[in-house]
Amino acid sequence: MKFRDRNNTIESVMVMILLIIITLAIFLLVEGGSHSYHKILENKENFEKARIASSYINLKIKQNDERDAILLKHSFYRGENVLVIKHSGEEEGLVTYVFFSDGVLYECYTDQTQMPSIDFSEKIIEVQNVSMEDYKEGKGIVVTTSFKFNDELRTLRNMITFRADR
Repeated sequence: MKFRDRNNTIESVMVMILLIIITLAIFLLVEGGSHSYHKILENKENFEKARIASSYINLKIKQNDERDAILLKHSFYRGENVLVIKHSGEEEGLVTYVFFSDGVLYECYTDQTQMPSIDFSEKIIEVQNVSMEDYKEGKGIVVTTSFKFNDELRTLRNMITFRADR
């Protein structure tokens, strides 16, 4: 009788150990899947932010693509290039500045006699980095946005050409 009780006790302990091992394996599997999901989501969000910043600049250029209306100006702030859009018609004398500072793409809509300021600018989107360069001596603008992908810095380049009649 004692031998049989001892066998039942050993079986019960073995079953409990097996259940603990299975529970631990399931927990590790769920934890790993959760981590992978969050990493994939973070990579996608970083890419989307870079694409949105690039698309926003592209849209601003296409909306205002007129002779002498768009130019790149060496920045008043930290030496980066700033997109300057001079308005005409009812908005004559007003200027839109699109610039990057401290991880944020900004837009400042102001009078052409005033310098843009972060205090009076609208925050467009947070992004790793945005740079704008002149393309072929005024034929367009190359926008480069940087984003993190799996802890690696990648770039997205967008070449925006002006209309031929500039």
